[in-house]
Amino acid sequence: MNKKEVIILIVVAILVVGIVVFGLARQGESEGNSQEGLVNGEEDVVEEDLGFTTEVPEDVDLSETRSIVPVLPGAEAQIRTFDLSITDNGFEPSELVVNKGDTVQINLSSIGGNYDFFIPAIGIYQTVEAGEKKRVGFQALASGTYVFQCRDLCPDDEIKGSLIVLDK
Repeated sequence: MNKKEVIILIVVAILVVGIVVFGLARQGESEGNSQEGLVNGEEDVVEEDLGFTTEVPEDVDLSETRSIVPVLPGAEAQIRTFDLSITDNGFEPSELVVNKGDTVQINLSSIGGNYDFFIPAIGIYQTVEAGEKKRVGFQALASGTYVFQCRDLCPDDEIKGSLIVLDK
């Protein structure tokens, strides 16, 4: 190898080491964030004020969805798409049930005002103006019950629903 190739190899090695160190540092920071239960797939209970419990109600069936598509051919996990309306009367539907491992897509629509959608345990927050439609998505990797709510833009702070993730 000539001198130029050695220098290029050293620069590439330094970049790779930097990316790995940066990635590990970010992973260490995110271990303490509010998304650990659902996003990282850990079974630990997230703090109670985040609206999560590992308890799953008995006798619940999977929710009716707008569409169900396998993530990959032959895979058990599915992409489940829901249409969720937000009004002064609450969420419709107010309960979503999915399987652990599913990818969840929620199409949000606001009827009669401006609202927001918040899942504290995983840090998802989306505002939706009157007549507007928006989509949020995530993968359900930990079973349990997650609260979703209208946090900031609702006249009544009791507008809540639940996402139940079954262990299959």
